[in-house]
Amino acid sequence: MKAILYTTYSYADAIEKLTELFLDKSRNIEDKNFIFTPEKNTLILESLLTESKGGYFNTRVFSFGKYLKYFMPKSTVLSREGSVMAIRKIIAENEQNLKCFSTHSVGISENLYDSIALLKSAKVSFSDLFDATNKVDGILKDKLSDLYLIYSEYEKYLSTGYFDQSGMLSLIPS
Repeated sequence: MKAILYTTYSYADAIEKLTELFLDKSRNIEDKNFIFTPEKNTLILESLLTESKGGYFNTRVFSFGKYLKYFMPKSTVLSREGSVMAIRKIIAENEQNLKCFSTHSVGISENLYDSIALLKSAKVSFSDLFDATNKVDGILKDKLSDLYLIYSEYEKYLSTGYFDQSGMLSLIPS
């Protein structure tokens, strides 16, 4: 498989380059084309490609997450909502050990998932969080301890054969 990476300075430049490339491409059905774009742009790009030549059978527009979902077994990929539900369950099961977070707080599971996703994207592990917990006191220590417990239990849950949205990107070959 041959991969060509094009970068542009703006979204308008990207659309122009993409349209130019695909107007020049042959319609050989044997050639497979994958276009990667942020999730919010996939429908726009699919529409532009369809308008430019009337459609393609050999071209797919993906975000990285959608690509991995498409090519991985469906049962192993957790949606954002599935991850939030898992975190809600973890909070409920560990509520007696948590000092700051509880299932009674509105939106807490969603906010904790977002926090964990940010930590993972910054390559901060739950053990790094544990180390940080030992360097502070007071309410910050309590919150970091709670976050450590939830994050570590969430990772334990994922290790039973699941991937979440942020973990899927690590599966893309570099």
